[in-house]
Amino acid sequence: MYIDEKLIFINIESSGKRELLEHLCGKLEQAGIVESASTFFTAIWEREESFSTGIGRNVAIPHGKSSSVRDTKLLVAIIPKGVEYEALDGEPVKILFMFAVPLGRDKEYMSLLGKVTTFVRDESNRNKLLDAKSEQELLKEIREVIND
Repeated sequence: MYIDEKLIFINIESSGKRELLEHLCGKLEQAGIVESASTFFTAIWEREESFSTGIGRNVAIPHGKSSSVRDTKLLVAIIPKGVEYEALDGEPVKILFMFAVPLGRDKEYMSLLGKVTTFVRDESNRNKLLDAKSEQELLKEIREVIND
């Protein structure tokens, strides 16, 4: 399983991209997905500094590959008020999919990434995520997307 309820967050508030990513890396450490939030954040932030993972349409897909990651997992966060993210279209990010990937697991990651990016292209799908009233409802939607 790539996702479970402890990796779903609705109603996240953040004052900025860096703070948001650090906070979510901490959640991955608390869930036992990564050994070190700071090590994983470094991998995530290096990627962000080279090119923003804010793909537009209020969506960001930050990802990091690190020896700190125990197993491939997907964290999903909804930020209703949005957060400035340096997205390609300049719009704030409201839906964030964070991939934590162990070194050497590229094929698995690319498969999941393809499913997520295809899903979020459709506005009605993005609205389903934004309209979720609970973590369980959001989890159900995501599981259908990634067949988990």
